[in-house]
Amino acid sequence: MKFLKRLACTAIIITTVLSALIVFPQTEADAAFVIDYEPKCDAVYMVNLETELVVYEKNADKIKYPASLTKIMTCLLVLEYYSDLENEKVTISNAVMTDKTLLAEGVWSSTALKTGERIRLIDLLYCAMLASDNYAALALAYKVSEDKGDGTIDWFIKLMNSKAAELGCTNTQFVNPHGLFNENHYSTAKDFYIISKYAMEMPAFAEIAGTDVPYYRPITNMTDETVRFETTNRMMMSAYTDYYYQYVKGVKTGFLKAAGHTYASYAAKDGYSYIIICMDDGAKSNYGEDNYAMLDARQLFQWAFSDLSLKEVVNTSTVLATAPIQWAWNKSEIELVPSESFRTIMPSNIEMSSIVIETKLNDEIKAPVMQGDVLGTASLVYANEVIGTVNLVAGETVQRNELLYILSIIEGVFDSWIFLVFVILIIIAIVGYVIYSLIHAQNLSSLKKVKRYSSGRTSRRPDIYRSYNSDSSRTTGSKLGSATAEAMRDDGVYIPTRKKSSGSVSRAVKALGEDIGGMFGGKRKKKK
Repeated sequence: MKFLKRLACTAIIITTVLSALIVFPQTEADAAFVIDYEPKCDAVYMVNLETELVVYEKNADKIKYPASLTKIMTCLLVLEYYSDLENEKVTISNAVMTDKTLLAEGVWSSTALKTGERIRLIDLLYCAMLASDNYAALALAYKVSEDKGDGTIDWFIKLMNSKAAELGCTNTQFVNPHGLFNENHYSTAKDFYIISKYAMEMPAFAEIAGTDVPYYRPITNMTDETVRFETTNRMMMSAYTDYYYQYVKGVKTGFLKAAGHTYASYAAKDGYSYIIICMDDGAKSNYGEDNYAMLDARQLFQWAFSDLSLKEVVNTSTVLATAPIQWAWNKSEIELVPSESFRTIMPSNIEMSSIVIETKLNDEIKAPVMQGDVLGTASLVYANEVIGTVNLVAGETVQRNELLYILSIIEGVFDSWIFLVFVILIIIAIVGYVIYSLIHAQNLSSLKKVKRYSSGRTSRRPDIYRSYNSDSSRTTGSKLGSATAEAMRDDGVYIPTRKKSSGSVSRAVKALGEDIGGMFGGKRKKKK
């Protein structure tokens, strides 16, 4: 019986875990936009171009081999250096056609390029982008290096990496201009979104990448007839019904055994546009296997165009928060509104109440405040993802009340450390003065006592003392009283020694009281 119970519990646990894995696929997909389709590609990055909002991602920063997506960087660099594409000519050198890497991989020129052939720069760009000709990409790199650099491929490779860093790519390294396999040649889905977006902002690049009809390379010094080729992007070719999606307008395909299918795709519909980067669908052959990079992109485009729409989340009249304000009369709070309206791509059926507003306000807001003053920020959060941030500004002007302002200054003075030090010094001064006054009053009392004795005893010593002094025989051997002896020392004033009066301290305290009273405007009593 115990065995059956344990077996049943184990079955329940296994079922629960499997159900969780099915319902919640263990990927790094963005949680903000939930779809009912799990892309097969190991790395995916999808962005709405109107808002630059990431609507789907999966392993976006995972290192992958880009394969022929590399040619996007090669061609955009050419377009940065040259504008007269039809009149600029390129000579296909022997170094291009005998490149060891290309020959070792067993690839050929898919657009029939020949050594010594003079070809227009615009035609060579079409060869690289549409037909993905590796020799064309290498020839373009040599062209730029010979005209603008030191003539070596290494110079162009440095240029590629420098441009990637300039655009903000953080996990990309190029070692060739065509994308053939090298373990040190890598990138990520997120980085190639950055590169593709930049390239598609170039009109010439967007026109080349979006060509969905066969291209005819004109005759040259080495050919007597045109050379026809077409794009490798099956999503732009109606003949491929499994992949075709009429709203796709580029960008580039790629394949390597080590990379699987890679794909950078752009699509636009009804005022919305997206770029999707799909990398590594696990394919080991470019022929006979489904291209899931394209199939994933198609599914994601269909979902985005049908389920997502541009929504206004907040506008400038929406009160997003209230904040306490100081120094304002009869007003303790001020309303805060967005500095500008915020619109973003959201699921079409979303309720605005599901968007959480997280505010961060300035520590202290004090009048005067003018309407439009920035007083904080607000983050707009949907499904635990920040979809936007706006500045919070004062929705009204609030003037300062001068009385409250002055009172706050006074209060601030009393609260300051300077005031505390000042009070301590005053206390020390008063205590010191009290001690000094006590000592001074006591000394003054003693002095007055001496004067009183002095004024009452101003006569000379009595004659009896003189007779003793004049008649030495009467004093010889005789002991005189202490008072008499003291009086007989000299002819000075006689001041007998007396005990101190017990009332001297009380008189000193009384005098101190009178002194302190005098400090505060009191009058000392005159002694009669």
